[in-house]
Amino acid sequence: MAKNKKTDEIRTDEIRTDEFGEIDITAETEAYRKEMDKVMYKEMMSRMGFYTEDEYRDAVGEWLQHVSLSEFITEIEKRVIGQENLKKVCYNVYHYLELVAAGSEKTLPFLLAAPSGCGKSETYRAMKEYFKTNMFFLPVEFVDCSALTEAGFKGNDPSSVVGGLLERSNSNGIGIVFLDEIDKKVIPSFTTGGTNVNAAVQHGLLTIMEGCPVRSKSGSKVIDTNNTLFIAMGAFDFLRTEKDDDKTISFGEKKEKREHYDDITREELLEAGALNEFVGRLSSVVNYHKLTKEAVRNIIDLNISEMEKEFHISIRADKNVYEALYELANGKFGCRTIKNILRDRVQTLDMETKLSGRNQGSLEIILNEKGDTCRNQTSELLF
Repeated sequence: MAKNKKTDEIRTDEIRTDEFGEIDITAETEAYRKEMDKVMYKEMMSRMGFYTEDEYRDAVGEWLQHVSLSEFITEIEKRVIGQENLKKVCYNVYHYLELVAAGSEKTLPFLLAAPSGCGKSETYRAMKEYFKTNMFFLPVEFVDCSALTEAGFKGNDPSSVVGGLLERSNSNGIGIVFLDEIDKKVIPSFTTGGTNVNAAVQHGLLTIMEGCPVRSKSGSKVIDTNNTLFIAMGAFDFLRTEKDDDKTISFGEKKEKREHYDDITREELLEAGALNEFVGRLSSVVNYHKLTKEAVRNIIDLNISEMEKEFHISIRADKNVYEALYELANGKFGCRTIKNILRDRVQTLDMETKLSGRNQGSLEIILNEKGDTCRNQTSELLF
């Protein structure tokens, strides 16, 4: 098949056929077809919204044909570093999209239990950013469940967790909702009248996670949450605090140390106050763990790289900075502490340089626990 270079159209008068009259698909033709397919695919993925639920499902099917599970995991791993079980999170999301493309009306919610700072929130941000770039029409919502209360009490009704999806009611609920701080609704919380309001919230969330029609307050829009993937997230620090204590077993003759970063189990969720039905609805419990030194180093390097682009300067951290930050990485605030400390130190030097009126061209910031410096790479003059 030949292509007219002027109009970029295929000339049907030059289509070649074999001895049996069948169209001869040449390598050039196949390459052109794939290129056009790629253009159409990118156009489809960049559309903000589709007019029908079927169009949503067809577009997800197109994405699945172009992106393998391993490719999807590789992209998300660029943001969420050092968590082996991230693969399970990505698989659950990928399988959900397979169900959407197949026309299924039943999804599989799951729980991500991650100690503070181990990548829980970064997982949401990575997914949000990825789909915004590669499947723009797919809603990825974030909800702080600590603000949820039973209908009738001060706060948000559990049905509000799908408020963002209601705005795109034409998708009929297709989308991903991250339910953060779910651990805050596991511990029983009683009113003066003796009502466990957190149990009521769990019941409300359970109804939505199991799948039901949800109507907007005006009544003009409705979606079916059977089509929605819910990812519950929590640090469960109150359980980890218990793990840090020595647990006496065998009539007090032997003590077993349970580690802060041990997996959170279904049994522990039930013991803490979670409803049987709520825990049973979760298809799996995925746990994140303590970060290794290599993972922390990679996270530091990633943060430095991002700040170099933001501030348009070169940044180098000495060995003692990596060592100091590693001690903080698996602490109370985790990796967000690393980012905040690095940013504060870089901003301080950047501010001082700007205030000095010196030339900022080719600047290099050197971070050191004994004192940070900023220098001009060409003249080597210290500021």
